[in-house]
Formats: sequence, C-alpha cells, structure tokens
Amino acid sequence: MCFAPPLTDAALARYEELTLALPESRRELRDALATCLHCVKAWDRLPESTLPAASRMDLATIGKTCDVVPLPPEQIEALWDVTPYPRECQPLEDLFNTLPTGRANADGSGDIVDPAAKELRDAAFHLLWHVKEIAHDIEPRTADKLR
Repeated sequence: MCFAPPLTDAALARYEELTLALPESRRELRDALATCLHCVKAWDRLPESTLPAASRMDLATIGKTCDVVPLPPEQIEALWDVTPYPRECQPLEDLFNTLPTGRANADGSGDIVDPAAKELRDAAFHLLWHVKEIAHDIEPRTADKLR
C-alpha cells in the first residue's frame, strides 16, 4: 500500500489553479475537483487532531505502521457540510480514473509524455486521498506519518 504525500500550501494553491483553469467543457471534472478542494482546504484550516490513535495499521510489506487517528467531534461537525459521504467518493474516483495518465502507456507506465495531464491526474488523486480519509472521520494518513 502506498500513502499520499502530505499536503502543502503550495500544492493546494497549484491544485486550485489547475481546477480554475479547466474550461467549461470540462465542468464535471472542474466541479469534482472543486468539491475535493473545498473539503481539503476546510480540513487544512483546522488544528491536527490530538485524540489518541483508535488503531494502528501494520504495513508488514514495507515494515512500517501508521496510526489511525480520529477527528474530534467538533471538527467532524465543522467539516460536515463540505465533506462528501464515503459513498460519494467512488463516483469521484471513477471520474478521475478517466483522466489520462500522461505516460506513454495506458496502464500508467513508461515515460511521461504529457506532463500537464499527469499533473492534473496526480492532483485529483492527491485530493481524493485526503477526502476519503476525512469522509471516514479520520486524520488523513500520509507518507510522513509512517513509522
């Protein structure tokens, strides 16, 4: 299992630029990205949860663990109106899976041949990773939190 990198202010700003630059003909994608951005930016403004880990995920294949830290009730409430339900994340993922990989081969392997397409797809899935975690009322588990 791989984990998304942590979000930075620069990444969020770039993802917003990419979203706003999408033409009207790609409104469905633009709206989906805006939904993810709205949720993630609202979460990013909140302090990190100080609740104890509810469980620990053992990643034996890479010899690491990751704590599953719940969001406090007041943060869940603050995020309620901007967070998709978990069942709403699958259609977002399905839409994002239609984005070209930007690589030479359709399976995402090979040399990068379209950096802009790769950047947009990577941004979409980076945001979606965080949205899925937030939708499950937990702090997003990211690569920097592996131990």
